Amino acid sequence: MLSLKQGNNKLNILTIDVEDWHHAISRYVEVSSSTPRLQRSLRKTLDLLEKYGSTATFFVLGEVAMKFPGLVEEIIARGHEVGCHGFHHRHIRDVGKDAFNQELGKATRLLEKICQERILSFRAAFFSLTKESSWVLGILRKHSYIFDSSIFPTYHPFYGVPNAPDHPYRPSFSNIEVEDEKGGIVEFPILTRKVFGINLPVGGGAYLRFVGKRLTALAIRNLNKGGWPATIYVHPWEIDDFIPGVGFNPLIKFITFHRIGKVQRDIESLLKSFKFVSIRELVGGGS
Repeated sequence: MLSLKQGNNKLNILTIDVEDWHHAISRYVEVSSSTPRLQRSLRKTLDLLEKYGSTATFFVLGEVAMKFPGLVEEIIARGHEVGCHGFHHRHIRDVGKDAFNQELGKATRLLEKICQERILSFRAAFFSLTKESSWVLGILRKHSYIFDSSIFPTYHPFYGVPNAPDHPYRPSFSNIEVEDEKGGIVEFPILTRKVFGINLPVGGGAYLRFVGKRLTALAIRNLNKGGWPATIYVHPWEIDDFIPGVGFNPLIKFITFHRIGKVQRDIESLLKSFKFVSIRELVGGGS
């Protein structure tokens, strides 16, 4: 098990949320028809990681695994970790305890059947593990999860735990802002950078596209200097130049696809500058 002590850290964690472009806007916009890009963009992501000798934790939606089991098998075959992203891409607030428990069990069983190994890591859709939904941690332990990467130590109208630690920690099941040495889940929060006393989100996705790789790299170095690994994320559809011709809210479309054609270049720059591994690899198998 990971020893949560600061040290001379030179490894960081790369996570991939395995979903298609329409999943990213599913809470804001209903897309009646979509052009699938996941197979193309996921393989492009896998090739990019292979090029730079990096591994990652791929958080896979259950509905994606059901539709594309071969993609999940390919993730494993190419040396990466498969984690669970829930079954449907739904905010925890919209799911509720009973449905979350059922959907998590369904997704976990499916992924373990495909991967032929235990699934140890979880990420909630939309990073929607908040103080109000801290009950999720107990359900994760019930399903034998050890690691989580759902907490974003920043403020957002739909997610975020602004006062959570910015480094790996064991959250208390009663208050996820508080560390508990005996906590049953190890949390890998998404990278932030404190600017004028505010935790600025810089750990990937739209934030990487808007703030750029330089601030993200600076935040990684700052956390590494303190002896901690940084956790960043990206979606396969962001390592693509595809912008759908579907009409929806212009602001949501701008946020979702701004600088989409430059994400691969930014990720490549980070892969050249830092060593990234999966959660499982960082902790030596999670035993």
